[in-house]
Amino acid sequence: MKSEHHTNNNMINLDCMCLKYYNGKLEVLDQTMLPHAEKWLIIDTAEDMYTAIKDLKVRGASFIGIAAGIYMVKYALESAPSIDNFCDTAKYLESSRPTAVHLSMTMQKMTKVARLEVKLNISHIVKIALQHYQEDIDVSLAIADYSSGLVSANSRILTYCNTGNLTGPGIGSAIGVIRNAHTTGKNISVYVSETRPLLQGSRLTAWEMAKLNIPFELICDNTAGYLMSRGLIDLVVVGADRIAYNGDVANKIGTYSLAVLAKYHNIPFYVAVSHTAFDCGAKVGSDIIIEQRSPIEVTNIVTGFANVQISVDNCTANNPAFDVTPHELITAYITDYGITHPKGNSQQEWERLFV
Repeated sequence: MKSEHHTNNNMINLDCMCLKYYNGKLEVLDQTMLPHAEKWLIIDTAEDMYTAIKDLKVRGASFIGIAAGIYMVKYALESAPSIDNFCDTAKYLESSRPTAVHLSMTMQKMTKVARLEVKLNISHIVKIALQHYQEDIDVSLAIADYSSGLVSANSRILTYCNTGNLTGPGIGSAIGVIRNAHTTGKNISVYVSETRPLLQGSRLTAWEMAKLNIPFELICDNTAGYLMSRGLIDLVVVGADRIAYNGDVANKIGTYSLAVLAKYHNIPFYVAVSHTAFDCGAKVGSDIIIEQRSPIEVTNIVTGFANVQISVDNCTANNPAFDVTPHELITAYITDYGITHPKGNSQQEWERLFV
């Protein structure tokens, strides 16, 4: 894992798999171009950052917030904006992906701090950005460590979407669990679900598995039930974008279907997630705003390197980016605070997860 940062008079220098920030130059890895090309995008303006997030060039629950936070540092340092302009820009970036809790949390925290001052205090903005960057590293390692007792030797693990080094400077959430099992010699193997419509599994998770030399097989999303019925999957581990107070989980569309299948086949279904994804503002899953995306992502195969129409002309499509998995279907949450469940822990232990 490559990750480093340095500070110097409010300037921060950062380098990880998906983001570089040196001497005021901000670059992000264009994840729509993977696995065929590792192309870096220069982010100069708020519009650049907004578009990169909206178009999933920058993606991943925690990384969206981190990248937007680093841009706000760049903006503050270079433009010396008024507090109103700074807050307006933060709100603009927050609107790019409404379901992602880390993005809204980072932008709102920066806005709140800015509003406390008569003049924008850049050092406070830098501090928030660095805290979130370092927190991703620390949290992912803690999640991986707590997961050790849940993964047995020779386990066959199904994972969904992409939850690794491409989602932040740390080792990731669900993929962090997988990495930990692999590096501790448990001889695990992984089924990588393709994750339609944007194929984050086949393009990104498979790419990470290959880089890490973890044995894996790529499967179509609708193959999971067949494998479960044949006794070929021992556990499912996924990430999460937001968790409601009752434990309902918003994650990549298709997560709910996997949870139902796992429940029917008595397969443990784990959600690996930072405590920062727990949102006390959403009492139940239905309170979480579900982002609706362009029908073209369903009617076409859309990547940075190809856009191929696969449906008839003028076809409409329903394309929610996320679904909500009821907490009753979740075996446990693997968090940086430990293993927990809303019905398996005290109220006090559960509530400490919420920011």
